[in-house]
Amino acid sequence: MSSSRVTAPSGDARSCLCTALAEWAEKKITPPQGGAERAWKPNILMPVSEPERLRGAFQFVGELAYPVGSIKLLGIAPADRAEELEGHLVDTQHAFTRDNIFTISTVLVSESFPDGVRIGMQALAGSFFRPNLLFLQLPRGKETHESLQELIREAGRQRMGVSLLVRHETAGLGRRKRINLWIPDQGPEWSMKMDFQDLDLAILLAYRMLDSWEDAELTVIAAVEKAGEKEKARKFLDRLVDLARLPASTAAHVADGDFDRYASSAPRADLNVFPLPAELDADFLWSLRDATGSTCLFTQDSGDESALA
Repeated sequence: MSSSRVTAPSGDARSCLCTALAEWAEKKITPPQGGAERAWKPNILMPVSEPERLRGAFQFVGELAYPVGSIKLLGIAPADRAEELEGHLVDTQHAFTRDNIFTISTVLVSESFPDGVRIGMQALAGSFFRPNLLFLQLPRGKETHESLQELIREAGRQRMGVSLLVRHETAGLGRRKRINLWIPDQGPEWSMKMDFQDLDLAILLAYRMLDSWEDAELTVIAAVEKAGEKEKARKFLDRLVDLARLPASTAAHVADGDFDRYASSAPRADLNVFPLPAELDADFLWSLRDATGSTCLFTQDSGDESALA
């Protein structure tokens, strides 16, 4: 067809072959839902409506994604601000790319940030190399917290993990040297399971930051509400460090009581990583940030992660 200068309206046989090969490759390399534990890496969806918040989280998100993850910047703006926001996103995309992090960006026109994020998640859920981690920052305005809870639920429906950053305005991320990973009470059995309940992502992201920060140290803290279970908790932490392949230098602490009571007495850290409670209580999250005196990251599993795989 090429030599006879005939143009096919839908491409020639070679384009059909390329399409077939692309479809075959996608089927081969895209794991089924629930089977991606061993291949897990952070493919981050970062919704943005305010460029200032994007700049504030730039380095942290890059540290989460580098070196094997990716970032999708999803701008949400009304029509009269879409072009301006797009310019900021393109600049940020280029900055991430210079840091060797695969990044793409797009702007979705919407008057409502929650609606725009929800539409974006639903549209991307079936895409090639779909995002598996929704990155959010906790806003101060209480009127936004209900819609934030809905976005977290929607992420769960789309089998997307959630990381919710609660920044400490004064301390920031400190010297980027110490990380605390908090484990909720696992009593009365304190038995090790291959499938944790909302703990896998917290462990994986704590390890990602440990790997990104130079000479960083990790402390694993277990909340124990019954004094008679402390020995079980210590053995659980030792086994967790071993099976999750955490560094041998990882310290383990058993906390008396729940997170809220122990947080102010915990070892000081530059980042505290907690599993996200089932129901969003912003005041409780802020109180943990204030008690620890540092930035906190709260996580919710998608069901496709495994820290022990």
